[in-house]
Amino acid sequence: MSSDNSVEIKTILVLSANPKGTNPLRLDKEIREIKEGLQLAKKRDKFKIESAQAARYRDIQRSILNHNPQIVHFCGHGAGESGLVFEDEIGQQKLVDARALADFFELFADKVECVVLNACYSEIQAKAIAQHINYVIGMSKQIGDKAAIEFAVGFYDALGNGREVEFAYKYGCIAIRMAGIPEHLTPQLLRKEDFDGKKIDTTPVATSTPQHARDVNVISPSPRQEEDKIQQQKREERLNQEQEQLRLEYQRQQELQKQRERESSSSIIQTKLFEFETATLTIKTITETRPGFFGFGKETQTSTSCDINRSRKRAESFQEDLGNGIFLEMVKIPGGSFLMGSPNNEPERIDCESPQHQVTIQPFFMGKFQVTQEQYQAIMGKNPSRFKGKKKPVESVSWDNAVDFCGRISKRTGKTYRLLSEAEWEYACRAGTTTPFHFGETIFTDLANYNGDYTYGSAPKCQYREQTTNVGSFPANAFGLYDMHGNVWEWCQDSWHENYQGAPTNNSAWVNDDNENNYRLLRGGSWGDGPRNCRCAYRYWGERDGRLLNIGFRVVVVSPRAS
Repeated sequence: MSSDNSVEIKTILVLSANPKGTNPLRLDKEIREIKEGLQLAKKRDKFKIESAQAARYRDIQRSILNHNPQIVHFCGHGAGESGLVFEDEIGQQKLVDARALADFFELFADKVECVVLNACYSEIQAKAIAQHINYVIGMSKQIGDKAAIEFAVGFYDALGNGREVEFAYKYGCIAIRMAGIPEHLTPQLLRKEDFDGKKIDTTPVATSTPQHARDVNVISPSPRQEEDKIQQQKREERLNQEQEQLRLEYQRQQELQKQRERESSSSIIQTKLFEFETATLTIKTITETRPGFFGFGKETQTSTSCDINRSRKRAESFQEDLGNGIFLEMVKIPGGSFLMGSPNNEPERIDCESPQHQVTIQPFFMGKFQVTQEQYQAIMGKNPSRFKGKKKPVESVSWDNAVDFCGRISKRTGKTYRLLSEAEWEYACRAGTTTPFHFGETIFTDLANYNGDYTYGSAPKCQYREQTTNVGSFPANAFGLYDMHGNVWEWCQDSWHENYQGAPTNNSAWVNDDNENNYRLLRGGSWGDGPRNCRCAYRYWGERDGRLLNIGFRVVVVSPRAS
């Protein structure tokens, strides 16, 4: 930890390559399961994953320079002493030998702590790299695709729960064995200290490569392949032109959306008042004075208690008819200004919640609840959720799925629906409060669905339900919004940024124009998170195509007028 208020984050760089002419591997599954395991791990805040798929030999150079990872994970093919198999510019095989890898990692020995080579016969490369890097894992022989995935998932599950590399390595080997695969002795852990200055002969020699899931037959390019290479370059030029046309079309669609948003501001929505229960917490300090030992002197004892105060409030809303008796309830959120982010004295805050800044929000309509499974089914025609229930929030949906939902419901209703901006989310969550939770200084599982095994402030340990609950099971906040703390994380429009330097000061989402930032904002915490992650100011990220069982969303209607 660099300070009491920050979390030291380790970056895991995942490189994957499955060049043309090699056996197809389930690398997407390996990467997806590593990410899902880390998302659910206790220490997930300490890790961040970056990835480069279809990795070319240049990608390893650029990615390490750009991301400064502490852990580098390669998944793909190995060719024994001939090297690891990356891709060249047109997707063909490109071998990188052990000597080149060793010299390269020597340059980053002060940053990289661990290298995992999840490919067949990669032990020779691991030995070379281990002369410079503290921990390196390689495969002593062939390893099947399933065994490789089991090892990777077990290894990162252990790291994500706070274990050291050596324990994580053993845990990954046991994961292979537990799956009933007889390859648990194939992964080999090499330590820098074991070499003690010894030099390893890494000169590439000819090798016959066995046929297996993560092996590759190494061949020299033929004249026909050279011709194919020229044709591929021409195809890539055409593809670049097509991508430029798509980019221009995307910009045009963005302008059309803005125009629809402006037009929707002139529409009138009929609202009705509804009544709801809200709750606040009051922390009381109790001081008692008692006679001392054998009646001499006095002893003073101080304790705290938390009282839940419930009250009734009213707000405006309207219902969107989705058909078959299913309605989407939208609550009117009044405009106003607030301080976004957390103050320096808020317990368990993290640096990305800074600096606090004033934001002005225009009125908007927002989903009373997280989008439910029956609502998602009505619009999308399917339900991907793990924890089934019509009134439970939909989960296991990606950011792209959520945006698609908004587009479809907009087309059906004629109104412009979208995800919330991060500023809108925090403003709506706080509902005029400045405390860590809209309830007050702490939180109980009587008031929200989160991991009650963890505590915040003066609150005791509570119930841990280990799954989602029906929306609206707990009191709303002062705006009439339910489950703003816990149940499922909620996707926001914004790209991930490390802090609020340069952030918008209005309703606008903070989205990178180049669209290269693959990470999108998550807010609110979930059923599996401790209370710290459920605070009003806490912010997290997820890959836009990630589908985890603790992530859902809610929606906004853009700038309508109520009557």
